[in-house]
Amino acid sequence: MRILEFAVIFVSLLALPTSATQRLQFRPLLNQNHLEGASCSFWLGSSKHASREVLHWDLMSEGWINIGSSDVKLAYVKPSKSPSAEDKLSLGAKHVLAFSAQGIRVIIRSRISQICRANESCEAWHETGEIQVIAGGHTIVSHVQGICGS
Repeated sequence: MRILEFAVIFVSLLALPTSATQRLQFRPLLNQNHLEGASCSFWLGSSKHASREVLHWDLMSEGWINIGSSDVKLAYVKPSKSPSAEDKLSLGAKHVLAFSAQGIRVIIRSRISQICRANESCEAWHETGEIQVIAGGHTIVSHVQGICGS
């Protein structure tokens, strides 16, 4: 009988949900190809997965992030100083990007860290900044780097 009681307790402990802070972690997107065409891809600057994107944005209305080991589609909700063609020519230009999904809010505060040279033909710029994710009453923050363009 004791073995059965132990088994029930052990299985019950396994069934306990993990805390929200354990689930709320930056993870690479499972699908790195959610978007086609012009977009921004952000990755964690200090991550061992530095080459794997944690957020994609289509430069207009939609983004993707991995929350709770699943890729989640985000709506772009705050066009506050988003980068434009003029901005990408301005080294150091700052902006704030905000996204949301049910119960999730994502904010990226960044600045343009690299642009094309004046005589160079390219359609991309580099970003550096901070990503903040708020979900389930918990917040996580990390340094990010990104590249935007086509």
